[in-house]
Amino acid sequence: MSIEEVAVGLKNALVRGQTIEKAMQSLILAGYDPKDVQEAVRQTNQGVIGNIGVVGETNNSPIPPQEFKKLPTENVQQIPAPSDWNTQQKPKKPIPKWLIFSLIGVGILILILTLLGIFGQMILNALKP
Repeated sequence: MSIEEVAVGLKNALVRGQTIEKAMQSLILAGYDPKDVQEAVRQTNQGVIGNIGVVGETNNSPIPPQEFKKLPTENVQQIPAPSDWNTQQKPKKPIPKWLIFSLIGVGILILILTLLGIFGQMILNALKP
């Protein structure tokens, strides 16, 4: 994605009344590279990208420089990309031992009952005199 594309989004956000910080955050959260966003802010502030129009303008004229406040270029708070967000899951609670033993016991009981159902008649016949 080009810096010019980011600059157009930046200018559109400012025209809609967003602060520069909010506009930068929105662009970064939309998936733009934070370095591209900061470079677009820097270039827009220096007038390098002054001839890019705003989406929705019919005459495609640039935004006059007086509409922009002095945009920050240094000490801009880095907003972490979504991939850097803390996505750690809560630690899982260990399964209680009583539950494990209960499930094993039920499994063994089901196995015994199944075997008795299959081989029960043979066992009864073997026990008859």
